[in-house]
Amino acid sequence: MTRKRKQVYVIFSVDTEHDIISRYKTRTAGWSKGVPLLFEVFDASGIRGKLCWLIEYNLKDGILAANPGSEFFVENFPELIKQIKDRGDELGLHPSMGDWLGGERYIPASSYNEPELWDSTKSYHDPEFVMSLITSGAKKLVEATGVNPVGCRTGAFHYATHLATALEMNGIYVDSSVSKGKLWVTAPNAYYADRDNIRHRAAEKAGVLEIPTTGYICNGWRNFLLKFRSWYLLHQRQPIFLSFFIHNWQAITTDGGVDSLFLNNLASFLRLLGNHGAQFLSWTEAREMYKASYLSNGKP
Repeated sequence: MTRKRKQVYVIFSVDTEHDIISRYKTRTAGWSKGVPLLFEVFDASGIRGKLCWLIEYNLKDGILAANPGSEFFVENFPELIKQIKDRGDELGLHPSMGDWLGGERYIPASSYNEPELWDSTKSYHDPEFVMSLITSGAKKLVEATGVNPVGCRTGAFHYATHLATALEMNGIYVDSSVSKGKLWVTAPNAYYADRDNIRHRAAEKAGVLEIPTTGYICNGWRNFLLKFRSWYLLHQRQPIFLSFFIHNWQAITTDGGVDSLFLNNLASFLRLLGNHGAQFLSWTEAREMYKASYLSNGKP
């Protein structure tokens, strides 16, 4: 007798930024053109009211934008924010963990995965800085959009110390700042995060739910590998929670045109998930489903 597959739950988010890649000739086309293009793809896939649009934020500028010199993108496109809200989608924070005060323009990738290489003097290990960053970002998002942020993913997956504490204090209860690139995942691939280290499980069954990022859709061979890995995960015999993301500027080309290849890749990936029975959840729904699926059974 064939064993029945358990449910796979998917949260999907968009890191909503300015046109961040240096080779782009535009600054705001990822907002003005990219966001509406993504609306079309997700609507055609029957995914509405399930996305979380994570808005870039940096403490030095004190605005909902990423880097020095960025424009006030959220305030410049209120009609897009209204459409996001009208769709029933959620909003969250995509904070830059470099405060741009200490010259943290680049943090080696090795520091994300090897704690012994971390520089404890960096601001993203300072509880006061992390709390200020998240508190300020949450306040600015409410001021600009009228809604509270529900989720977070830090820029470049920085493992900020005390992040879970800052998120919980600001009413943000779902995070996806940990990147899990391994083929195999241990059910439920989600856990309540330790207040001092989001990579570790908390002792208590409450607080911020960490749903590690499974991967992001793109063009090229990495997209093929993500599809293969996702197909594998979709066939597990245990309920798991997976987190996928994209950037809004991926929907456009470097000169501001429509990137049809990426949009087709995105549509194909969404079909893969849907055809194999994945259930798309909002980030709030994922937290409730986690409680229902695991905590009621006395599991992690």
